[in-house]
Order: sequence, then C-alpha cells, then structure tokens
Amino acid sequence: MQAKYENNNYSLSLIYYFALGQSITNSDYNLILLLDDGSTIEAPCLQNIPSVSSKGVGIIVYTYNFGISETNFVKLLESDITDIRMTAAINPVEFSIDKKVKTREFFKCIDRNK
Repeated sequence: MQAKYENNNYSLSLIYYFALGQSITNSDYNLILLLDDGSTIEAPCLQNIPSVSSKGVGIIVYTYNFGISETNFVKLLESDITDIRMTAAINPVEFSIDKKVKTREFFKCIDRNK
C-alpha cells in the first residue's frame, strides 16, 4: 500500500500480486478499510484500468488507486487498519493486517501542510 497527498487530495494505492488472476474493478467499486475502532472507510476507485508491471516470469503486479477524503485521512491517523477489502466485478481482494502493524504510524509520514 502507498499513500499520497498530491494536488490537495489524498489517495491510497493498493499494489498486489493475485495468484487467481487479475481483479477487475473500476470507478464503480471501492476499497473498504476496517479499523480497530470498529468503523469502516470506503475509498472510491479512481481508475478503470489498473497499472500493471512484471516482476519476473509469470508474476504480474497490479496497482489500483483509491481516493481518501480529508475526514477519513484523519481517522487513519487515529486508528489502525485491521482488514482491507477491494470490491471488484471479478476476483475481489480481501486480507487482514497483523495486529503488530501500526498503520496509523504509516499515515503519519504524509505531510498535510504542503
């Protein structure tokens, strides 16, 4: 996962290798972040086609970008993500994040004052 603050907008990039094939998602779908306080954040997909790169024979890496509102970004600074779901027309992605990982620390690296 990558986080960005660019042109007064927050975004998250989900970068993954999915052994079951490409996930097909577009701007009709969302990234859903489940937080340790019990709340969820829905982030809309910002593109209709993923960025694709090859990391060797048979290994294709997909990247989708999702928009995060300023209100939701503040929530990410206050609570850790426990689970991530990417809704999709084909091959949705879902995984948990180890409780030892403090995602709120990850988001503190974004300088919102620039």
